[in-house]
Amino acid sequence: MKEPGIAPPAVAGLHHLRLPVSDIMRSRDWYSAMFGFDPRLTLEEEDRVVGVVLIHGSGLTLGLHHAPGLARALHDFCSVALSVGDVDDLDHWCTHVDTLGRLCVQALRLAHPEARTFGSGELILGRRH
Repeated sequence: MKEPGIAPPAVAGLHHLRLPVSDIMRSRDWYSAMFGFDPRLTLEEEDRVVGVVLIHGSGLTLGLHHAPGLARALHDFCSVALSVGDVDDLDHWCTHVDTLGRLCVQALRLAHPEARTFGSGELILGRRH
């Protein structure tokens, strides 16, 4: 609870986002192709990949971690919403999505390859007001 007259410390921005997935490499490839994230680190335990770290040109760091149960628990839950500048930017996204062979609808919901196990399988891009 915020105390009257006491301001919270400043937040400079979002440091990273961590998402559970059931297929790490497929998800890595999807975020790279769809949004231009660059893979920077692969996390391994014994003989399997348990996570990857991706970096975007905007500075956002994305961690994808093998957690199929958590990914299933997020089914029908939108985990990420991104903002774009204006309607022209939305049109550009539709063209990009169409080029990658995915359907672009009015709200620009992008189907994640793990639609059945990764939340609602949607990322929503909205126009910045």
